[in-house]
Amino acid sequence: MGLSDPACTLISRSPFANLFRDPRIRSKYINAPLLEERTAYITHLLKRGMSLPRIKLTASMQMYAIRLLDLKKIRAVHAREVHEAGSKWASDLELHVCKAPGRESFYNFTHSVMKWLEFSGMLVPPEVPALPFEAPVRSYLEDLHLRGLSESSIRLRRRQLSKFQLWLGERRNSLDEASLDDVDAYVDCVRAKGWSQRTLRNVCAAIRWFFRYCESENWCRIGIARGISLPREGKPKTGPLGPVWKDVRRMLKVGDESPRELRTSAMIYVCSIYALRNSEIVHLRIDDFDWYNEILTVRRAKRGPIQRFPLQHEVGKAILAYLKFARPKSNIPCLFTTFRRPIRPMGPTCVQKIIAERMKSLGIRSEKFGPHALRHACATQLLNKGFSLPDIADFLGHRGLHSVSIYAKYNPRLLRRVASISLTEMQ
Repeated sequence: MGLSDPACTLISRSPFANLFRDPRIRSKYINAPLLEERTAYITHLLKRGMSLPRIKLTASMQMYAIRLLDLKKIRAVHAREVHEAGSKWASDLELHVCKAPGRESFYNFTHSVMKWLEFSGMLVPPEVPALPFEAPVRSYLEDLHLRGLSESSIRLRRRQLSKFQLWLGERRNSLDEASLDDVDAYVDCVRAKGWSQRTLRNVCAAIRWFFRYCESENWCRIGIARGISLPREGKPKTGPLGPVWKDVRRMLKVGDESPRELRTSAMIYVCSIYALRNSEIVHLRIDDFDWYNEILTVRRAKRGPIQRFPLQHEVGKAILAYLKFARPKSNIPCLFTTFRRPIRPMGPTCVQKIIAERMKSLGIRSEKFGPHALRHACATQLLNKGFSLPDIADFLGHRGLHSVSIYAKYNPRLLRRVASISLTEMQ
């Protein structure tokens, strides 16, 4: 029976012809069901730059999924079915030709198959039961979004409130029944689990802000938010939170010019000179650098203001070295990417780890490690150079002076200058 023209076209552009040299194996992959769906996903992985061994593994998992899930044509597949097939794959020795299944077999199967089914639109995700009081919480989070809070801050509020929602939902049917005693009982409950004072303080603050919003909408009793007190964090630190500036400069004098070290040095330059937060480093784009006018554009994470700074020569030199000799070729617009395929933007955790490792490898002493430590060091250096707190607050992207006042406490020279003012001379 001859193939129709569309089928011939699909086979001719199938990536399986290039993945497998053996004609029998190639024919098995091409003649199996769901060729179009499998081809589209494998082509997507190739465009992302995933390594060939990983792509071959994924193609193999597709074939076993067709067999175990009886996928002879497109249909909706529930996540529960994939997990049941994964358990069979990880336990049935007859399915494994080359080697016996290992501990990672279940994960490899379910992860690869669910990604493929999700890409093809066939996956039916598991139903997640709605949390109690979900409507008011969702309305509160939408209000935070309208007020300009960053997505990371909103996700943090969501996590802080979700556990409180479950706890309160077991005791109250509506927010009208909630009281200040319920909040106190919840705090006592999580304190008994060993939560730190700082975590308790943050959770109490999140709950207070939520009830303050609910009171404005008349969804709960008046006075709950006002009655929620924040636990003390304990004795404050008595020294600077970041390294001294000479240690920051020492971090930039690493002689190794390997791609990874060039990337780390570029991160440290933009972080220490412009006091960028972790998420601001992650979201830096290549087109944020205006090389002709020598200007760097930064999108601040909190409330999203855009700031433009003069591009310092040493910073530009480090960025160009990274772009020329270290950064993998990719269409990704983000400045900092991974080296391992598939090439993708770096995450905040990875940036934190990279900068912290450079600090620790040089034996640098600091209360904090990572981008935020360099942000503290930059602010302290600006204060030492005579810049005022309002100027530093503007430079750091803060709306007020509360967040930068901590640096004055750690600056003895500034405190001595203030203490030397004679009140009799002030008019």
